[in-house]
Amino acid sequence: EALTRAGVGNLILVDNDIVKEINYFNKSLGNKTIEIKDNSSLTINYFIDAIDDNNEINIYIGTNSSLVLNHSNMNDTNYDIKININYAGEKSNVLVNVRGVNNSGTSKVDIDGTLLKNNNNNILDEKIKIININNGKVICKPNMYIKTSQIIANHENAIGNINKDEVFYLMSKGINKENAEKLIIQGYLLSVIDNEELKTKIREYLNSRRWNIYASWWFS
Repeated sequence: EALTRAGVGNLILVDNDIVKEINYFNKSLGNKTIEIKDNSSLTINYFIDAIDDNNEINIYIGTNSSLVLNHSNMNDTNYDIKININYAGEKSNVLVNVRGVNNSGTSKVDIDGTLLKNNNNNILDEKIKIININNGKVICKPNMYIKTSQIIANHENAIGNINKDEVFYLMSKGINKENAEKLIIQGYLLSVIDNEELKTKIREYLNSRRWNIYASWWFS
């Protein structure tokens, strides 16, 4: 449930031992604050076909709580997303998954995780994977600012192209190149979404979207 507070802007507040899931389909979040109180849990699944969009998500998490943020995006113009993670207590878990397909445009993905000396026994995972096609460009920064040794922290950053071996394998099964690439892109974008209804919406959207890659229509 989106709330508005003076000086805070768009706020998602999870409190009172709540376990909650929120799904966003093709909607810009703009500047969003997520506050997860003690003993609460939140999963966010977020897909956007970005057109000159900027998102900044500020996360505050308490003690014995968890957040999973699964984000997939397509971009053929300019897309910036910044995610700031701030721990306020102990024994909490944050997992951020970002999957992007960057076509022609320029993307920037920043994830900053901050843990102070008293933020012990927490877990932080930052995972960014981007496919660049048609001269797309991307800058990714999975950052961690840690002042405690009592933590499990991992960050990943992978930038590449469509896997030619996967395309070849699908073509060996009788699927043409265009449809093989389409299946790979769809599977890639859907791989981090943890909600079946949202997956269906994304799949239907991709099947109806025309996207010009190398002078051919990928989605028809």
